[in-house]
Amino acid sequence: MPVYKYYDSKKRIKWYVACYYYDVYGHHKHKVKRGFSYEKDAKKYENDFLANYTKEPTITLKDLAAEYLTFLKPRRKASTYYNKAYLIEKHILPILGHMPIKDISPKVVIQWQNNLSKNNYKPTYLYQLCTLLGGILSYGMKTQGLKSNALWQAGKIGKARAIRDNTWTLDNFQTFIQTLANDEYNRSKQIKRIVDTDSLIVAYHILFFTGMRLGELLALTINDINFTNNTIVINKSFQRLHQKDIISEPKTPSSIRIVDIPDKVMNLLHEYIRKLPPDYPSNARIFSNLGKNNLGRPLKSTAKLAGVPEICIHDLRHSHATLLYTLGVSAKEASIRLGHAKIQTTLDVYTHISHAGQAIATQLDNLIK
Repeated sequence: MPVYKYYDSKKRIKWYVACYYYDVYGHHKHKVKRGFSYEKDAKKYENDFLANYTKEPTITLKDLAAEYLTFLKPRRKASTYYNKAYLIEKHILPILGHMPIKDISPKVVIQWQNNLSKNNYKPTYLYQLCTLLGGILSYGMKTQGLKSNALWQAGKIGKARAIRDNTWTLDNFQTFIQTLANDEYNRSKQIKRIVDTDSLIVAYHILFFTGMRLGELLALTINDINFTNNTIVINKSFQRLHQKDIISEPKTPSSIRIVDIPDKVMNLLHEYIRKLPPDYPSNARIFSNLGKNNLGRPLKSTAKLAGVPEICIHDLRHSHATLLYTLGVSAKEASIRLGHAKIQTTLDVYTHISHAGQAIATQLDNLIK
């Protein structure tokens, strides 16, 4: 674009630059710079300025990913950070790490997606990987002047949320607990467990009747329990990372909540705590003997013995949502109890468990009759 001549307040000839450009965020901008004594200086400034916004970044995806993780580390929970670092190292860098980000086109991304699709990955896993690559490239747009995000252009594969049809009814849960508590029957089936049955029974009851996340359960202390009001305060989460126990804040601010507990469950919990050593610290984890593996394995093996659907630990949370729905609890109340950040998350769960079409049809049928 040309430069322009004007006269300053002292009637001297000056030159100025006026040009349009796109910044690193893709926003259309107008740049004006005045005060040049010579036309050549104004043109040089304009050329240098535009070159800074039109040059393609040469940084490789591997180096950009390293910068991206450095950016994320103080802004995410440790578990989230390490999970992203693992996924980048395993699925993104081996294929795309050597490439300059300017050369990662939608076609390259589609080929990467096609390679991922050849594996038996869950749709939510594929979606997570696409989101992660998109996040890295978006960071490149903000910091390196990358003009476009090839992942956004190619689109994501997979699904954002898994549809979980594996939930238990109250009858399923009771059958499961009866089977779990039948020591003689378990011995006859040569079932061996590395943790005591009482701990499992109490933990499964809490998970099923409160909808707690696993990390929230494992972080519970005596201080969190109010036996007078039959409530539990949920204000932290536990994870085991790199052979270290980590207590952190819950998943979201809305996850900090107080949950009312049924009398039966509270009685089980009270009896469990009563059996702890008299000097057991009130701020120590009461389920320090439990973890994801020694809760998950008995859940599946006992479900098989009991003849109820085999589910994973997180499905107990969805089972609680199902139970709330059958009790007529509103999505808003359920959202608060479950600690969902958005009520839409609760509505999504309710939608796929409700079979509302059948219920509505039945009501209409009764109305007609």
